[in-house]
Amino acid sequence: MENQTENPDLFALQIDSASQSYLYESAKWGKFISIIGFIACGIIVLVGIFFAFLASSIMESAIPGFGAAAGSGAIILIVCLLGAGLAFFPNYFLYNYSKKLKDALGTTDQEGISLAFNNLKSFFKFQGILLIIVLSFYVLMIIVSLLTALSHR
Repeated sequence: MENQTENPDLFALQIDSASQSYLYESAKWGKFISIIGFIACGIIVLVGIFFAFLASSIMESAIPGFGAAAGSGAIILIVCLLGAGLAFFPNYFLYNYSKKLKDALGTTDQEGISLAFNNLKSFFKFQGILLIIVLSFYVLMIIVSLLTALSHR
């Protein structure tokens, strides 16, 4: 595979007005989506805190003096914080892509466009790795389910 810096045709690549318009619109939508994602991360954290206290209260009222009550709330909070943390990073990369691209298109800054596309690459890379992990988990769960079902025959 050829190295991109050795390809002279890439230096002739230019962004015409239609492509610039499409990129600018993608930056606007990317910024909107990432801001909604940041808000969702905050909501996930708040819901985690709320349900952590709720679970602890319910467990404590159901079984007074039960020591595991705080543990159930902590588990809920940890799961919500992990979920919010996983959701934060793609939104961060998408926001940076959008911000840098809008700025670079306004000033025709080639370095800014490169930084924007680097953030877009990071966004897709993160999403791809996360997808591989989730699909691997699904395959593992299917295998465990099949083995469990076969062992109970």
